[in-house]
Amino acid sequence: ELLKGYVFSTLEEQASDKFLGGGTVKAVAAASAFLKEQGKVDAVLPDYSKYVTSKYVTEALASN
Repeated sequence: ELLKGYVFSTLEEQASDKFLGGGTVKAVAAASAFLKEQGKVDAVLPDYSKYVTSKYVTEALASN
């Protein structure tokens, strides 16, 4: 009952451009820019891609 209505992405979806293949980096950058505009953070990074990886999802897909 607690998880009713939640959606859990498949490994393929997680590895896609929508998520770990690029979408997450864009979302983090947008959130960071918003927080900077709001004065909640002093600076944003020019690139967040080194903090987001699809490596583990890709490995999980390969092991299935």
